[in-house]
Formats: sequence, C-alpha cells, structure tokens
Amino acid sequence: EKRQDLEEILPELFALTKKDIGEEMKVEVFSGIKGLKTVLRDQLENVREFFVLGAGEEFASMTEHFYEQYYVKRIQKKITQHVLFKHNAKERAKKASKTSYSNVKILNKDYRVPMAIVIYGNKTALFSWPEKKAITITSKNVSEGFKEQFFILWKSSKSI
Repeated sequence: EKRQDLEEILPELFALTKKDIGEEMKVEVFSGIKGLKTVLRDQLENVREFFVLGAGEEFASMTEHFYEQYYVKRIQKKITQHVLFKHNAKERAKKASKTSYSNVKILNKDYRVPMAIVIYGNKTALFSWPEKKAITITSKNVSEGFKEQFFILWKSSKSI
C-alpha cells in the first residue's frame, strides 16, 4: 500500500521539481574557425536583433571573407545589431555604424574583457578569439542577465 502511494505521488513531485527549476540550460563548446562560424551562422537564424558586448577587430581579421558574407546576410534579413565596441576598435566601430540596421557605441577604455559576448534570442555566446573557441549557453535567464549588463554599459558608452 505504501509503495502504491509512493508511485502515485512521485510523478507529481517530479512535476513540481521541474516547475521550480524552470527552463533547462544547454551549454555547448565550439572550437576552431569552423566552430566559430557555426555559432555566428546560428546568430542569424530566427532573430530580429542581437547584442554584442566587447566587439573588436578579431571577427573581421580572422574570418575576412566570411565576415563580409555575414554582414550581407544580416542586412538582407533586416537583423538589427546593437554593438558595444572595445575602445581600441574605433575604426571598426565607425564602419559598422554606417551599415544598415546598426546601433553602435564605444565602451570606456577601462573595459578590458578579452572576449566578446553576443546575446541573441535565448542564447548567449562567449567568444574567445585567441583560443578560437566559443561557448553558447541556451537559457532565457542567462541571456536576460547579460542583456541587462549590456544596457547598463550602453548608457555609459560613447556614441560614434
């Protein structure tokens, strides 16, 4: 009788646990130029906008031909980019600001995080260009948290 009661209660307990935990988080690691391109292509699927924190010269210099294709596709799909460029990437920021569907600012020179963070939909991608690695985190909570940081920095960053 106790076993039967337990078997009846267990599914309800599992359902409650899932509600408390909320969404499931998925983390993936991508390596090499091919892996970086995979993440960048994913960025242009099923979103109307994305946010970049800590953009620099690396994307364009490491993936020159792909970089051009990426921008053409982004503009064709009318995807808006909101980009906070590192202080030392002013020239790249000026170029980006002249493209369609672009909002660009320059971060304070004290911002020295050696990676780029891209927030798109319910995903956040962390790019380590020197290591040619990217980590994607699929989680609405994580993407909303990074987006909040983005907007805080956006308010204190310089317009082009």
